[in-house]
Amino acid sequence: MIRSKFTVIGAIILFIICMCLFFPFPDDPLLHATTIFMSIPIMDHDGYIKAGVIGSFLFVVAMVLLMFGLRKFRLRSLIIVIFLYSFLPPMLIKVYQETLAEGIFAVSKEDEGECDFNSINESQLEGECHFTLQNRRNEPVTFEVQLIDSFIDETRMESLMNEAGPHMLTLEANEKRVIHLKEIIDITGVKDHISQGTSFELHFRLIDGKDERIL
Repeated sequence: MIRSKFTVIGAIILFIICMCLFFPFPDDPLLHATTIFMSIPIMDHDGYIKAGVIGSFLFVVAMVLLMFGLRKFRLRSLIIVIFLYSFLPPMLIKVYQETLAEGIFAVSKEDEGECDFNSINESQLEGECHFTLQNRRNEPVTFEVQLIDSFIDETRMESLMNEAGPHMLTLEANEKRVIHLKEIIDITGVKDHISQGTSFELHFRLIDGKDERIL
């Protein structure tokens, strides 16, 4: 089945390197990425991401080495490796959050969320957001949540909710909760803001003292 053990081991090492470089914890490496390959961000609004290009190249080399190192079951092995590469990081994160993680590092985002904005007048917007967070540890955690804009230009949308903040949340031990934020936002002096609209796939910054995470 195996033609060259060294080639297969080399492929496994490269797969592990790629996974470590872009492991989706504690922050989300895909924030503002416009082109993605196997969970590796290749481009954003500023152009090519050097680390992502190198990581993608290493991933392709690893696949070639794996095919060369095997004598049989090449396609089956490739499918298994891609499956593990896609699903192993979330599983490892979940195990870590339920065992060793503390504070905001035990908090996970359980859906993409949604925000809706409507103009009230020239100086006010009504903003309403809902999303689901879960504390995976058996201890309560309190933190500030800030929304991050999903636009790749200077336009402000989701982050407008922060103008009415800070938004402090407490999740009890092992609590999973739908968070609902509804605010009247004073946009006086706020530049490049939207007048109305809806956004999906929300991203957040969680802050607890000196600790910060981006989900």
